[in-house]
Amino acid sequence: MVTKTTRPRARMATKAKTVSGYLAAAPPDLRAALGKLRRTIKAAAPKAAEGISYGMAAFKHNGKNLVYFAYWKEHVALYGIGSRIIDAHAAELKPYVGSKGTIQLPAEKPLPYGLVTKMVKARIAEIDETSLTPGARRAQPRTTAKSGGGHQTVDDYLVAVPENVRAALNKLRKTIKAAAPNATEGISYQVPVFKLDGKPLVGFGATTAHCTFYVMSTSDAMRARLRELKGYKLGGGSIQFPAGKALPTALVTRLVKARIAENRTRARG
Repeated sequence: MVTKTTRPRARMATKAKTVSGYLAAAPPDLRAALGKLRRTIKAAAPKAAEGISYGMAAFKHNGKNLVYFAYWKEHVALYGIGSRIIDAHAAELKPYVGSKGTIQLPAEKPLPYGLVTKMVKARIAEIDETSLTPGARRAQPRTTAKSGGGHQTVDDYLVAVPENVRAALNKLRKTIKAAAPNATEGISYQVPVFKLDGKPLVGFGATTAHCTFYVMSTSDAMRARLRELKGYKLGGGSIQFPAGKALPTALVTRLVKARIAENRTRARG
């Protein structure tokens, strides 16, 4: 993202008291894009409350500032995204001008609504994480996106992590689904988890330092399998690996199938 150091032109003044009024007062050539931007934010944050704050369209999540948008003479601007989320999406934001926590979107070009969705969901996750009590926050998995309770689906989880991490986790997800086609996926313990016949099978996640594949078993047989692995850091029933070095497909497949067999053996009692 290009950092703008010169002072921008003043925002176009408005006396609107509602977001609908704010959009009605916008120049006709911006109105359609602003309306779609509003709908995009509301779709990404369906529980957010909207209003006017600091003369801009503003959205709040659980009473806390989520994002703002405003129109200028030459561009539309998103505010309140935060430098951490902007840094996490730096590659996708490269074509746009911005400053700390702000993104400028040229009025004459289509707005990147998909990217807006990702960043709004990341902001929701960020707010939810900071809303936890200190004790509860320490108990949460330390994900890259600080995501925790903001994620309802695996797709939500993945859009909130940096692009390089997303690629590694997407590959892992596809491998798991291929090895266990009847498994269901969802969010449990604030990370993506796969279940088969209602029982936890495997999961994955990301921290600021690495990705993790959770085999969700500490049986003697699984521990023996994990000890055979070279070049990875092992935890209690988990394998840590850098985002740039995805786990081999064959390895993941073997472990998933071993977990399926293990669960079925236990079910037979």
